Amino acid sequence: MIPSTIGVDISKDFLDALIAREDARFFRHHGVDHLGLLRANLRNLREKRVVQGASTITQQLARMTFELRERSYQRKLIEMAIARRIERRYSKQEILRLY
Repeated sequence: MIPSTIGVDISKDFLDALIAREDARFFRHHGVDHLGLLRANLRNLREKRVVQGASTITQQLARMTFELRERSYQRKLIEMAIARRIERRYSKQEILRLY
């Protein structure tokens, strides 16, 4: 269980499901999943449209926190830079709680 910021404990099963769905390599990267980026870019190139995203939980946290809404490569680069800073400052458990 992880205590949340709203005073409700978050179950391990929920966290496991969240990580499996959103960022399977969450505990193995430092904010940016380079393999995930490569996989998503290759798939999107093959499909000739955006069909797969590559944001980590930390990148999603950065996007939500700083209201980064524009769909562009510049936003993705900013998101990645912020995610790296978040990962240097907070533990994985703290990131999950903030998310």
